[in-house]
Amino acid sequence: MNQKELTQLNKAIWEFGLNLIYLGIKFVQKAFWSLKKPSTINSNTLKEVLKNLGFTEKDMISCSDQKYQIIDWNTWEWIKDIDLIDKLIYYYDYFDCDNFAFLFSSLAAANYQLNSCGVVYGKVYDKDTLKLLGGHAFNVMVIYEGDETLQNPDGTFRKEPIFKAYCYEPMNDGFAKIEKDKPIIIGSWIYRPIWFFFF
Repeated sequence: MNQKELTQLNKAIWEFGLNLIYLGIKFVQKAFWSLKKPSTINSNTLKEVLKNLGFTEKDMISCSDQKYQIIDWNTWEWIKDIDLIDKLIYYYDYFDCDNFAFLFSSLAAANYQLNSCGVVYGKVYDKDTLKLLGGHAFNVMVIYEGDETLQNPDGTFRKEPIFKAYCYEPMNDGFAKIEKDKPIIIGSWIYRPIWFFFF
């Protein structure tokens, strides 16, 4: 096989592979939309969820959209389990933590119209020694877990939505529920968010 024939064959294989990816995305989208219908919140509600978890510093949370579609954690687990990003190879500086985080968030929005998975810049520490390991980018999902019934002082009742947030490491599929005044630990790292960006 000469170089021209080899180039044509490689191009055909490449196009075939891209068509398989496209079809796979369409199958996954159809399955997702038959399972779940996301809820919608505005950017102020999303910020309030994170502020209630202790992230209150000025300009710590940035939202580029006015509305955000959110789902429950079980559905996010399904998405992260079928996602292939954690199978990609880490290349220092060229495809590293921030690329993993932005790719996961972007694909969640592109494939499922879920823009409630933000990219977070922060720091990570060794959980045993508490030594700073360095800067790091990862994801945080704001989720909706249904409504709870609360009683008003006058004896009437009201429904209040239950919002939570999870920290997600797209390089290895690790995750942790975020709780106020508690460290966020995934594996052997403590995650400390500094700036949240939802887009």
